[in-house]
Amino acid sequence: MAASHSAFGADTMILLFFVSFLLLVGSPVSSVASASTVEAEEGSGAHRKLRIERQQREQEEMPAVQMNVGEEPKAEMTSAALNAAEGSHDSALRQRRTEQVFQRNSAPVTRRRLDALSGPLLLVQRFGSSGGGGGGGYFGYGQSTSGGAGGEVVYVTSYEDSGINTLRYFCGLSGAKIIKFQEDCTIALKSRVECTNDKTVDGSGYQVRITGWGLSANRVSNVVFRNLCVKNTRLDGITARLSSNIVIEGCSFSGIGDGAVDIITHSSGVSILRNHFMGILKTILAGNSDSDSGDKSMTVTVAFNHFDNCGSRQPRVRFATVHVCANVYSKWGHYAIGASKGARLLVENCFFHSGGNEYVNNFHEGENDGTVIDYRNNEYNGAKLLLQSLGSVDVPNSCPAKSESSITSEAGVPYAC
Repeated sequence: MAASHSAFGADTMILLFFVSFLLLVGSPVSSVASASTVEAEEGSGAHRKLRIERQQREQEEMPAVQMNVGEEPKAEMTSAALNAAEGSHDSALRQRRTEQVFQRNSAPVTRRRLDALSGPLLLVQRFGSSGGGGGGGYFGYGQSTSGGAGGEVVYVTSYEDSGINTLRYFCGLSGAKIIKFQEDCTIALKSRVECTNDKTVDGSGYQVRITGWGLSANRVSNVVFRNLCVKNTRLDGITARLSSNIVIEGCSFSGIGDGAVDIITHSSGVSILRNHFMGILKTILAGNSDSDSGDKSMTVTVAFNHFDNCGSRQPRVRFATVHVCANVYSKWGHYAIGASKGARLLVENCFFHSGGNEYVNNFHEGENDGTVIDYRNNEYNGAKLLLQSLGSVDVPNSCPAKSESSITSEAGVPYAC
C-alpha cells in the first residue's frame, strides 16, 4: 500500500510539473498559430494600405472627368469647358454642368484632380441634345433648330480674319460645333464668314464685336448666332440663304452697310429673337425678289426685338409667312412693317412709337396682290395703320404678352455695341 501510494504520488508530481512547464512557456502549437495570425493580419493591412494608395494615385492622375448622363456622349471637362457657359443666358447651365462634374463621377475629387480641371486651355467638351449652345426649344418657326448641340465646344483664341483657332476656321469645320470665346475681343473681318451645318456661334459672357463683314448661313441647316455685337459692316450683318433652322438671338446691330438681317431664297424655319437694332436703315428682309414665288415656303418669326430709330424693314416681307410678335418700335423713319407679293403677316402684342412717319405700314405695294396683314392687341401710341390688305393669319405659336420695358431690357447684348 505504501509502495502504491508512493508511485501514485510520483506520477502526480511529474504530471503537475509538466503542466506547470506548459503554462510557463506557452503551448508551441498556440504560439505558432498566434504568430501566423499576426503575420496574416499585418500582411492584409499592408496590402490594404498599398491598394488604397494605388487607388488614390490613379484617381489623382485622371486627366478628365467622365460624365455618365443617360445615353449622352462622355465628356472631357477642362477649365475652359467649365467656363464655357458663362454669360447671362448660360449661368444656370454652367452651374448645372459644374455640379455634374463633381456629383456624377464616382471617383473622389482630390486636390490634384481639381488642379487639373482648372488648368489652362480648352480643348473639347461634348454636350447632349439639351446642352449649351442650343438644343432646340427656341420660340417660333426656328423652334427645331439645334445649332451645334451634341458637338464639340471650341474656343476662338485668335482674333485674326483667318487661320487656325479663328472664328472663320471653326465656322468652316465639318460636324457639330459650339463656338465660344474666352475674353472680350473685336474681330475685323476681311470678307463674310460662312458657317457650315450644325454650328452655334455664342458670345455669351464676353464683349464680342464682329466688324468689317458679317456672318452667313448659305445652303446649310441648324445654325445659331447668339449674343454678338455686329457693327460697321460693309454689307449685310447676318444672312441666311437657301437654309433652314436658323436662329439669331440676343445680338446687337449698328452701323450696318446694307441689311442687318437678310433671310432670302427659300430659307425657312427662322427665328429672330431678342435683338437690338440701332439706327439701321434697312433692318430685316424676308424675301428679296419680286419674282421668286418659291419664297412662299419661307417661314420667319420676328419676336421680342427692339427696333431703335431704324429706317424701314422691321421687317420687309415678300411671299413669306412671318409672325411679328412682341417687338418694340421706337421712332422709325419711312415705315416699320412692309409686305407684298402675297405675304402673310400676323403682327401682335407690339408697341409702336412713331417717328418720321406716323404710319406703321406706310407701304402701298401689297394692296392688291393677295398680301394679308393681321394686327392684334398692339399698342400704337398715336401711330396709325393704312388699311392695307387686312385679314386673318394663323401661325403655330402663341405670342406671349410682354411689357415694353422687359422687351427693351432683354434685347441685344448687355454692353455698348
